[in-house]
Amino acid sequence: MHCLQASTLALIFLTFTSHLLVVAPDSQTEITYYAADCAQNDYWNNLEIGLRNFCQNKGWTEDSWEEGWDWEDLSTTRQLYWSSKNVTRDDWESKHRHWEILSTERQNYYVINGINKDIWEQQYVSQDDWERKYLDWDQLLTDRRKYYVDKGITRDDWEQENLWEDLTLEQREFYAKLGWNEEAWIKNDKSLLSLYNEEELDWNDLTEDRKIYWLSNGLDEYNWGSKDDDIDLDEVSIQHVSETLDFQPLVIKLPIPELELLNMDYLAGIDTEVGLKDGETLNDNESFYGPEMTLKNFMRDMRQDSTKLYFQLEDLDHYKEEFQASLGDKITHHLYNALAKTDLRERGILRDEWQINNTSSNSPLFDWSLFVGGSNTTTAMHYDTDLFNFLWVVEGRKRVVMIPNNERTQGRYSLVSAYSGSGWTGEDILNSDYQLPTDAVVVELGAQEGLVLPYLCWHAVRNLEPTVAYGLRVKED
Repeated sequence: MHCLQASTLALIFLTFTSHLLVVAPDSQTEITYYAADCAQNDYWNNLEIGLRNFCQNKGWTEDSWEEGWDWEDLSTTRQLYWSSKNVTRDDWESKHRHWEILSTERQNYYVINGINKDIWEQQYVSQDDWERKYLDWDQLLTDRRKYYVDKGITRDDWEQENLWEDLTLEQREFYAKLGWNEEAWIKNDKSLLSLYNEEELDWNDLTEDRKIYWLSNGLDEYNWGSKDDDIDLDEVSIQHVSETLDFQPLVIKLPIPELELLNMDYLAGIDTEVGLKDGETLNDNESFYGPEMTLKNFMRDMRQDSTKLYFQLEDLDHYKEEFQASLGDKITHHLYNALAKTDLRERGILRDEWQINNTSSNSPLFDWSLFVGGSNTTTAMHYDTDLFNFLWVVEGRKRVVMIPNNERTQGRYSLVSAYSGSGWTGEDILNSDYQLPTDAVVVELGAQEGLVLPYLCWHAVRNLEPTVAYGLRVKED
């Protein structure tokens, strides 16, 4: 109903209707609505009675329902209603419309009457005010999201104005993974997060129970923030990632139905002989280990946890070409398309020049990877020189330990080998007895979850159960 492009309206409609949860207990249909379902995409009297009652309980009335609409989108009856309240079309537009969504005819009308875009933005409704009032973050056009990010306004800032109870189930799950809970959200207080990177907080911002915890571990107000103290793996094994200036691991929930089909069952049907790697070595695993075997037989052994070998395809592995058409092209295509629909570009993580259809000679190259291993198989500590490095789990569960590799940590670890854009240390940071530094971050990834690894960060990976994962990278030139 809004004066927006048809494609935008379709997107908005799909966005809102996707939040409707339908269940059928005892053969009776029960519908759970969210605030986002009050999307103003139909006339008030056309709403299903349950949705209208829900929106009414949220404070909507037929009058407020129409705010943000174009005058011409109002029914004749409603135009007459507003006219009877001495509201003219000019009054309506000056209160509810910003300049850019006025028709050319109406813009010309106002210019003739001495009101141009600048005057309109100053005296009536600015585009910023209109969007903040009427649009969710996902409804913003890409250039407008970038505009707000450049102004320092993130998705979190935008949606913080919503009550926790008004967030959709998907939104709540998204923020819960970042540590937000209802109390922290309502108070906008990061010290109340269920999961948070405490190193980003001042000592006085810590809750009392966390102060007591750190005091018992030898840290107080004076040495808080020291980067040289070590803590155990279990103490940093929390289900979130830090977002500091130089070190920003990022976990993303990313359903990709096309790749979910390429699971263990799919791979178990491939009778091609492959080379395997040592899934327990502390050194680089760039070389193949032992005789070839069919992927079908390896998958059987792997699922039974009767082998510690690892099936891995990345970089220059010569078996990789054999799987390019059946796996590689699909992995590259679907991972890229899924990532391109996230806000990674707006956040500067997935650069604009990294386009899958960019074939210019100086463009970065996308590279795909595959990792299949049984319980407790590992990839030892190393760094990769890829400009962008994304790991996505199809099936199973992984633990990833990450440690910054930057000027501040320079000299902390030394290389014992380097090969094909990776540097290896021989350190066993996956061992539960290993004392990890305080700036280490540990995450666990399950099915449909992906991880953006920071550039050049040290990392090591353990499969907690039989696991299949795929990767997408932008290779360093």
